[in-house]
Amino acid sequence: SSDSKGVIVKEVKPNSIAEENNIRSGDIIIEMGKTNILDIASYKSEIDSYSKGDTIMLRILRNNNPLYIAFEIE
Repeated sequence: SSDSKGVIVKEVKPNSIAEENNIRSGDIIIEMGKTNILDIASYKSEIDSYSKGDTIMLRILRNNNPLYIAFEIE
């Protein structure tokens, strides 16, 4: 639908932080920290505000179910 927002995870690289934290291809990232993720630009600008050692809290949709995943940037 046209009102959907977020960034769809296209691929998860083997042994990446994403894979280790159970993020899967097809997941839709809708929130990072307290920021709504509307598109790839907002995703990139938000992730740039984090540093190594920070913990990111992601809210994703998987099969239309919201899910929280938190992980530390390595």
